[in-house]
Amino acid sequence: MHAMISVLKLVTHDMNTKKTNEDIETSETSETSENAETFIPSKDASLESSIRTLQGKLAALGIHVEEKSWLNEVEGIWSVHVINRDCTRLFTNGKGASQLAARASAYR
Repeated sequence: MHAMISVLKLVTHDMNTKKTNEDIETSETSETSENAETFIPSKDASLESSIRTLQGKLAALGIHVEEKSWLNEVEGIWSVHVINRDCTRLFTNGKGASQLAARASAYR
């Protein structure tokens, strides 16, 4: 029972501290001299870096992927369907608060 109460407190705390999409968009982007890097709190790498890293690893293995379809039916919620170009039954889906976050989610 005590463990359940602790979990409920944690969930309630997380729900009360969530940021709005506007807060996330303004706090995630860190400007550099050449380009912007987008960070999500508690993640070690930027979204752009994660996408580049995974795309490079897939390419090195000879796996060619395609971002096949995008959905944005609700403002602030994006979804992408990524397929293996050579075997379309191998796929992944990514979801996020922005197109970039959805892409990074799909490649992780």
